[in-house]
Amino acid sequence: MNKSIKALSAVAAAAAIVGTSVAASANVMAWGDNTGGRASYTKAQINDNILGDKIVFNSISDGADGDEKNFVSARETGATGLWSANEITVSEGKTYDVSLYIHNNSPKGYAATAKNVIATFALEQKYGNTVTVEGYIDAKDATPSQYWDYVTFKSANGQNFYLDYVEGSAVMNYNEVDANGNITKKNVVKALSDSVITKSGVSVGDVPGCYAFSRYVTIKVKPVFTDANFTVEKTVRKAGDKTWSESVNAQVGDKVEYNIHYKNTTEGKVENVMFKDVLPTNMKIVGDVKLYNATNPNGLVKTGDIVKDGINIGGYDINGDAYIRFTAEVIDNNLICGKNTLRNWGQIGVKAITLQDSADVVVQKTCTEEQKKTTPTATVSSLPKTGPEAIAAGIVGAGSIVTAAGYYVASRKQLR
Repeated sequence: MNKSIKALSAVAAAAAIVGTSVAASANVMAWGDNTGGRASYTKAQINDNILGDKIVFNSISDGADGDEKNFVSARETGATGLWSANEITVSEGKTYDVSLYIHNNSPKGYAATAKNVIATFALEQKYGNTVTVEGYIDAKDATPSQYWDYVTFKSANGQNFYLDYVEGSAVMNYNEVDANGNITKKNVVKALSDSVITKSGVSVGDVPGCYAFSRYVTIKVKPVFTDANFTVEKTVRKAGDKTWSESVNAQVGDKVEYNIHYKNTTEGKVENVMFKDVLPTNMKIVGDVKLYNATNPNGLVKTGDIVKDGINIGGYDINGDAYIRFTAEVIDNNLICGKNTLRNWGQIGVKAITLQDSADVVVQKTCTEEQKKTTPTATVSSLPKTGPEAIAAGIVGAGSIVTAAGYYVASRKQLR
């Protein structure tokens, strides 16, 4: 809303929003910003207009949830009570919520609105006994314009694990507020794109000043305790190029080549290795799918639907490996105006474990003013569902050695 209204009620008297009580250690500081360390303010100072016309996020030391600089926290899914703001001990088989708090500290309401605020989570690409999840707030109208904080996950007994993002789990909790700054509906829940874990993040909309307009962005993660005895790496290049990478820029009509590298790191031979591809919207496969390995150094054309059913790529000795390659074309089924990140996942299943890795094709769509009226313009990546349900639907079947009762998923390059 562009209309300015008078300043809202003082921060201390603002209407209640969705709250989270946070347990934090005063001796641990995980936060930061792009100015090198912002000042802290009390509610009394904010109410005395210490900020003036400046917009600042998450800088109140005695906020509704304690020190707002500790704005990323975690707890077990379904638990009640305190959230852990700095460190949480995890257990196998459980899922955890990670929350990112967003509060424009100005008391001036719509008159101090930060436009198109972006929230991002970054899961540490690591396999170890501690793994960190960072949260970022980007607000171009604020000073600082970027804020970050993190929470560390650790195992109880030092066992190694990696964190798997639960696809489709991102949501935002917020209040609906009318033009006069009055809350008309509390704790509205809105699903967000999986882009929240990519570099582009997701927009949480315009955020006016004061507690009533605060937001909580939450994702779910799952620790996976397993020693995977194989690796998976996916890369991409534009057709005709020589160099493979994790991301390329392309336009509608361009063709790109995908490469999935599997390697057996066990101490023995494995049989019936399965491959499946999760193709993003706005990409279509053209031509053959080829398998390259010691038996087929010049490439073997593989039949079968790699997207729907998956294919068996055979057995492999110790340190044996394989490359699966195919070409896809960029199409425009529902590209947004602006940046589109088309993420393609390659998945390998060996016995009871499935690992996956991704490569991106970035498409910049330029729209006319007329197109902008009917085409979304938010910076949302086109991401497929890549969680257990998607894998079970595609890999579990005839010839597969992955079972619905037992498999694991690695969502990024955590096991390199």
